[in-house]
Amino acid sequence: MSRQLPARTGRVCYRLRTNTEISPFEEPAREMLVGHQVLEARQAEAARLAGLGEIIDVEPGQLLERPGLLFPDDMFLSRHTLAALLEEGQGSRVLCLPSASAFVRTTHALQGSPEEEVSGEAARLYDVFGVEAGTRLVEGTRDDVVGALREGAARVVVDPSERVFPIPMLEHYFGSEVFEIVFALRPAMRLRHWMHVMWANQATIGLRWREIGRPLISLWGLVGALRTLSLNFSRILGKMNSIGAGCHIHPTAVIEASVLGPKCFIGPHARIQFSNLGEGVAVQGGGQALFSVVGDGSLISQNCAVNFCTLFPQASASHSVYQFSLFGRRAITVQGSYLLDTHFTHDVKVLLEGKLVESGQRFLGVALGHRVKLGAGLWIPAGREVPNDYFIVHPPGDTAARIPRDLPRGVPLVVRDGRL
Repeated sequence: MSRQLPARTGRVCYRLRTNTEISPFEEPAREMLVGHQVLEARQAEAARLAGLGEIIDVEPGQLLERPGLLFPDDMFLSRHTLAALLEEGQGSRVLCLPSASAFVRTTHALQGSPEEEVSGEAARLYDVFGVEAGTRLVEGTRDDVVGALREGAARVVVDPSERVFPIPMLEHYFGSEVFEIVFALRPAMRLRHWMHVMWANQATIGLRWREIGRPLISLWGLVGALRTLSLNFSRILGKMNSIGAGCHIHPTAVIEASVLGPKCFIGPHARIQFSNLGEGVAVQGGGQALFSVVGDGSLISQNCAVNFCTLFPQASASHSVYQFSLFGRRAITVQGSYLLDTHFTHDVKVLLEGKLVESGQRFLGVALGHRVKLGAGLWIPAGREVPNDYFIVHPPGDTAARIPRDLPRGVPLVVRDGRL
């Protein structure tokens, strides 16, 4: 999966430094964790595996002395994305992905990727460029630099090479008749908002399977069928896992098509499907992770399900279900702390650069900043974000802190101002 392509003689990879910051984490996009890797480390790995050597970081106004590729440090992409643009030769060019592709349809919201007609089809422009030797970047902001690079650049449409798995849904509930899970080999995405960070983490799950490739998956599936003596698809998926050293897995747990880092604890009747768990993750009895990335040392409590979520290291998820949400480092939730994830009548609204905007998503959860603590009895609306270090509890006046001994027995009692 990590085979390095031959060195691209004379061509290099430039990375434009930006000030893109992801709220509520107050951290640069380049420092966000994507698939257990800091984004800038993942970018460097992609460039190396594409045969471009070490990344050269550049600033606005800088002269590019050699030809190659350039992208801002807030871009998520794969080595296959870079290789596809390199194969188009040299000269000034910009990456485009077909607007009709499922990957673009499900991830383009709020990225600011303009749409154009290219060779008779609609395509969205992504900030990955082929640059010539002697190109001088303009002074100014990130948008100034990429705007200047787009001018006169040839539009190169790249097939994301995707596999789409449609899941039937109720249109009057979900807003669509299907929910699409997309595995793309050549993704591209600007991380501008916390939901992009969540989507990029999910994209690493699909990317892994696309890198394995159909022949190896078929072989893996054949071996699984022989090991289980069954052609049952779920049984075969149960043999298509990567399990780290020192894991404790209860015999009643179900693990399918997932990666478990070393020293994970998987309790009785837990269920892990199409997920990537880091080192030392604990999933207690009845817990579930579905299409989620769970950071090192995190906890999924008993009977808690995290679906399509990302948990940064040492986060704790404890309520019955969380969906399409992002937990910062050491964020804690307890039973009864609700993160809502949908609106029935319109798309969820989110904050972007201080303004409340449409997210383009009917289903979207909540982002919890680093070290957030949520007590019981809380309801956080869909699309909201909680800043780092917030500690939120239920109003004390609604808690029966004082319970007199002389109240009547056998009749309903209520709490007022903390007193029963």
